[in-house]
Amino acid sequence: MSENMKRELKILENAEDDILSDMSSKYSPLGDKEASRIFSMARSKYKVRKSGSDLISEYDITEVDIYTKNSRYKSVRNAAAVLILIAGLTGSMTFIRAMKKSSPDFKDTDIAENSSAQIVTANEKTPEISQPAATTTISKRTLEKAVVPESATKEDIFYMMLNTIFYFDKVSGTVMFNTDDPNAVNVDDFQCSLSDKLSYSDFTQCYITDKNNIGFDSLSAPFFENIRCCNGNDEIEVSPQSKEYRYKEGWAITIDDVIKIPDESRISTADDGMNRYNMLTNPTNVLSASMCIQPQEITFGFLSDFDLWNIEEITTFNDRTCYVINGRASAEYGASLNVADFKLLVDAQTGVILQYEGYASNGNISNFMYTKDLQFEDKAKKVRVFDKNDFPDYAEKDELEY
Repeated sequence: MSENMKRELKILENAEDDILSDMSSKYSPLGDKEASRIFSMARSKYKVRKSGSDLISEYDITEVDIYTKNSRYKSVRNAAAVLILIAGLTGSMTFIRAMKKSSPDFKDTDIAENSSAQIVTANEKTPEISQPAATTTISKRTLEKAVVPESATKEDIFYMMLNTIFYFDKVSGTVMFNTDDPNAVNVDDFQCSLSDKLSYSDFTQCYITDKNNIGFDSLSAPFFENIRCCNGNDEIEVSPQSKEYRYKEGWAITIDDVIKIPDESRISTADDGMNRYNMLTNPTNVLSASMCIQPQEITFGFLSDFDLWNIEEITTFNDRTCYVINGRASAEYGASLNVADFKLLVDAQTGVILQYEGYASNGNISNFMYTKDLQFEDKAKKVRVFDKNDFPDYAEKDELEY
């Protein structure tokens, strides 16, 4: 068994005994040879603050999934897909790092007092609101239908945001969000087609050239780049730095590997009284952009307590009808992000986050996520498929050097 698998299997040891017992009674166990990958894909760091409970200081959480080439194990894989247990959700936001050599540790430095990318405010005039599309059948999928925005409740928005992948099939765009280094940002230019089981992600890291005018037009040339293409079950990773690429068989997660968790089961209570948050596995295969298009962690973190946020208005943003949400971060979750208050722009048809800003106690922006050219379904860009002829000077490797 590989060291990665051993490390990932360690997470199972922390799972609740009752959950494991229930799974064991319904499904046959998998041996090492049958499970080719467990708890794969998004290796997001969650920094946990101790608050009178026995929480470890730092740990990895991944979307849970078991890969096997034998279809008779599919039910086991799907059962494992819902077994993501987060005790208290005190971790920091999912900022995927593409380099092992990460940026300098985050110092509680505010990004800017006045950014040009500010979220639309409530006193702006609300334009005519378009209604969400009717239930749509895409290939082999039938998409969920969003409620009419004017009648949406907090519960409607909350669960739509947890279940975005059931409200869209194709999406493309660019996402930018802050890193631990206040002088740099992550940028992910991506395309995704769930029913076609295709995705493309061009992830870069850039320096901010104007901290008082943060946006896509105030970035340096990338100092790091990582490209990932998924075709069916396989992933191809490309390193422009080393001019290498590698095939990673079985690394992709497809929409077929996801089962829907009932809304009433998304949050439960563990034996120690802590909240348990159950996440869907991530079939988008665009890990950095998934914080925008499948925003489960930020939804649980900011919106689980309905008393802490309000739907301020319904407006349009980049031709999309959206909800403007204002809220106050919980003490524990907010402290982990240096965020006291936040604003979200949430797409009314899909639950995708179009824009996010978190504000420190002094009112300055300390966290953000901005998007550009987000398009869905027929308007989405065609997914770029990996072709080694597009990289004539690149060498195929088993491991990449960055």
